[in-house]
Amino acid sequence: MGNVKITENPPYFDDEEKEMIEEFERSLDGGMLVSHLTPARRAELEVSARHAIDLMERGNNRTWQRKVA
Repeated sequence: MGNVKITENPPYFDDEEKEMIEEFERSLDGGMLVSHLTPARRAELEVSARHAIDLMERGNNRTWQRKVA
């Protein structure tokens, strides 16, 4: 097994698969999958972020209190 050379061929796609991949790539280029920030979505994200920060701060406070005690 000394001089074994392994070569990989590119993946084979039939016409239908290739078309699906190309269509997906075009949708990425066209901005179809871009999520625009609306005021409602912004409010949801802010609430979620505040909740996550509160959880982290509570966890840090508990850890700090255990170390001090």
